[in-house]
Amino acid sequence: MKPGCDASLMYHVGQVVKCRVTGSVPASRRINLSFIIKPMRISEDDMVKLGSVVRGTVDRVTPHAIIVNVTAKCCLKGSISTEHLADHQGHAALMKGTIKPGYEFDQLLVLDVEGNNVILSAKYSLINSAQQLPLDLTQILPNSVVHGYICNIIETGCFVRFLGRLTGFSPRHKAMDDQRDVPSESFYIGQSVRSHILDVNSETGRITLSLKQSRCLSTDASFIQEYFLLEEKIAKLQLSDSKDSELKWAKGFTIGTVVEGKVCDAKDFGVVISFEKYNDVFGFITHYQSNGTNAERGSTVQAVVLDVAKTERLVDLSLKAEFLDRQKEESSNSQTGKKKRRREAFKGLQPQQTVNAIVEIVKENYLVLSLPEYNYAIGYASVSDYNTQKVPQKQFLHGQNVTAIVMALPSPSTFGRLLLVLKSVSEATETSCSKRAKKKSSYNVGSLVQAEITDIKPLELRLKFGIGFHGRVHITEHVSDENVSENPFSNFRIGQTLSARIMAKANKSENNSKHHQWELSIKPELLTGSIEIENKLADAEFRISTRQQVAGYIYKVENEWIWLTISRHIKGQLFILDTSCEPNELKEFRKRFEVGKAVSGYALSANKEKKLLCMVLRQFSVSDGMLNGKVLNLDDQHSNPPIENLIPHIHEGDTLGGRISKILPGVGGLLVQIGPHLYGKVHFTELEVSWVSDPLSSYHEGQFVKCKVLEISHSEKGTSHR
Repeated sequence: MKPGCDASLMYHVGQVVKCRVTGSVPASRRINLSFIIKPMRISEDDMVKLGSVVRGTVDRVTPHAIIVNVTAKCCLKGSISTEHLADHQGHAALMKGTIKPGYEFDQLLVLDVEGNNVILSAKYSLINSAQQLPLDLTQILPNSVVHGYICNIIETGCFVRFLGRLTGFSPRHKAMDDQRDVPSESFYIGQSVRSHILDVNSETGRITLSLKQSRCLSTDASFIQEYFLLEEKIAKLQLSDSKDSELKWAKGFTIGTVVEGKVCDAKDFGVVISFEKYNDVFGFITHYQSNGTNAERGSTVQAVVLDVAKTERLVDLSLKAEFLDRQKEESSNSQTGKKKRRREAFKGLQPQQTVNAIVEIVKENYLVLSLPEYNYAIGYASVSDYNTQKVPQKQFLHGQNVTAIVMALPSPSTFGRLLLVLKSVSEATETSCSKRAKKKSSYNVGSLVQAEITDIKPLELRLKFGIGFHGRVHITEHVSDENVSENPFSNFRIGQTLSARIMAKANKSENNSKHHQWELSIKPELLTGSIEIENKLADAEFRISTRQQVAGYIYKVENEWIWLTISRHIKGQLFILDTSCEPNELKEFRKRFEVGKAVSGYALSANKEKKLLCMVLRQFSVSDGMLNGKVLNLDDQHSNPPIENLIPHIHEGDTLGGRISKILPGVGGLLVQIGPHLYGKVHFTELEVSWVSDPLSSYHEGQFVKCKVLEISHSEKGTSHR
């Protein structure tokens, strides 16, 4: 069968075939067969050997593989599966989509030979370690770490293949540091891995491996180095039909240099920069890199290049003074050559040196870091490793301090980048269940954390912090209670980093997802100095007295009620007739109030158990001896307060808003609702100022009216107002 053909279209289950035995593997009780009865006569000198590195030219692209003509003494076809185009899964898919017939691979590793078809790999991890890859059991040394790739995943573990059919097995409990993880969710078929040899049984031919990151972490920068190498190749492949196939535009954006551009757009998470010479290349400045500068649309800026994404034609820039000053300091010495200046920029740095760094930009696969102790030199570090590509990674924040190890100084092989490896790449993934529990318990109520905004809702900020922690800042935890303002989140942006205080632990019962929401606060008085949060929480108990002014934000608007959030625990409600005395405003009730709007009013009554507050908008007075500053609880059935206590906000002479509930027969007048459960009676003679023959004709049930309280009195059935 020719390489790339679909076997299901040529053969079916149960079909009788004639085949030739090409070999056997006694250890695995496996027999290798071929449908080619008379194989081509190829001498051993002409045949490629397993583990050798060859060249190949793309013949055609099939849905599942790249078919190449192998450059050898004899005519050989080879196939590269999609997973073997790159060490990074995302790059493998991009390579598959851009490769065209005629493309030449400089280096391909021979993994296996099936008849006249050669199984090849373009993974740099395998090519660079070709001399160390084992071909049989005798070449495997216990306690060594060997590169390989995942060839199969089952419930009990992962199979790792080296050269030919030599395969090792990593049991589930040896494959992952966290025993709660599932192999199929932590690895993928074809993934490049580093495997730690635990045991080799020559009798059974079994190889037992460990894939735990704590045992197999990288000792060099090959993982991120391959990332930038593939990005360069993919970018050139994308432009293979254009005149700029050599990426000449990228030469104008050397890392660390100052470029000039114009602000063409402003987003919630930063500003977009255009360049006069390159119409299809754009720059981007995050809020963290803006240095507090409000760049207006159309203005010209000079910024330092921090990173260049060649496949996206995107340049990450910075306006921070430390980078601009560094570049000016280097360019001021006009007598120093360019290469010498570049060497001095990284003077003092040595491979395997541990350095302190600051996170400047968080990319999907790597971080852009600065080294303050080395004149803010720019470095790059991967957020994952070979064995942890599919494992959820630690979350990093702009401005976060990290520790890294220098792996490679800038050179042509690193595309001029300083390559680092984060210490946390191993620390964040080697944690067992107990260690993860310990990490999670390190955050307590009162802890001050650095968090990054991930989403902005009308009533809360969503943030992430630490390793996979998520929290929210309730709208009432933004400023002090007395400083309630409209649109309190208008000055925040997604991606912005801020300090927050943990107010309460995540409530598992309210969140079924993996990410529990921690309650955070960014009130200035809680962030400064040492503070006992427990005391603050005690003070936050339901201590609101009648007539006390309170403020909150609307979180729901119904036909007759407005629901407010006074704090994280206390809710408030406002009845439609308590919002105005003007009929026109009452008609526009739902239009006047919207979710997120700030509302200030006065406490009328409260339910401590439900932590619910009833409010009115207008200020009112209570006579001495009535309530003595206590909370009026309308749900207290054991007390029988006088009517004056039940309606302390209504007095004779007050002007109220009302709604006609019923038109009484004859000369009975009107029954007008003036509260949720309060009604007043308007006598027939109080309907019009001057004499009208039929004063009831201009009124109808449900009509909003403006009325004045003439008298408050008791009746057998309750309170009447007129």
